[in-house]
Amino acid sequence: TEAQSRLVSDDWENTVAEDFGIVESVQRGVASRGYTPGPLIEDPSGVCGVHSENSVSHLQDLLLESLGDAV
Repeated sequence: TEAQSRLVSDDWENTVAEDFGIVESVQRGVASRGYTPGPLIEDPSGVCGVHSENSVSHLQDLLLESLGDAV
């Protein structure tokens, strides 16, 4: 419907399109000679918050577990 098309268009403009500049900037930084990867930031309580990457660590653990002896 027309309403759904407008919703998709608005979502693209407000969510996806505005992120392109940020993502491109981050990629330039990662590609620079001055970038050094650091450790993940994890909350010791195990709570996933906006300032932690516990979910990344959890995903890595799940992946390693699923690969088993293949790694």
